[in-house]
Amino acid sequence: MRVSACLSTVVALAVLACRPMVAQSLGDVAKQEEDRRKDVKPSAKVYTNKDLVNDPAQPPAVPAEAKTQPTVKEASNKEAETAKSEEPQKGEAYWRRRMATLRGNLVSANAACVPLADKVRELDAIYADSVFYVDGRAMVNRASAAVIETKQADAKAELRQCVAKVALAETAVATAEEEARRAGVLPGWVR
Repeated sequence: MRVSACLSTVVALAVLACRPMVAQSLGDVAKQEEDRRKDVKPSAKVYTNKDLVNDPAQPPAVPAEAKTQPTVKEASNKEAETAKSEEPQKGEAYWRRRMATLRGNLVSANAACVPLADKVRELDAIYADSVFYVDGRAMVNRASAAVIETKQADAKAELRQCVAKVALAETAVATAEEEARRAGVLPGWVR
């Protein structure tokens, strides 16, 4: 059984190998394509953008099967258009003014944090100066250290609040930029 299967496979391969292989040349393919194109009829009408321009003198074509009652979708589109028209227009002046205000808030928040960071660094330096060494062991002047630690804690809390305001201002700028992007506002208006 196995021998006959192998023998039939070898015979089939021999028959296929003996058949001459004829490859189609590029010239033959080009000639066939040329003949095919001669047989194809050109389209009846080619439409261009000029054909699609509405002529104001002619009334718009209404199909014979046009409905007189507006569909639910058309009614909801009309409602959306009227709601849009009632909403104040957000033009270039609006977006430029809004982004300038938000970026101004960010700059002022950053500027408010600089003196607080300086104060924290200064208090850290003063605390480091209150440490002295006796026989290689670090000793702290407890009286001055208690006062400095209290001031340090207050300054660090203020700095954390200031950093939170900066993060909030950065988020407001990013949110406005995303809102403008979704509204299709030109990028130059929000820079």
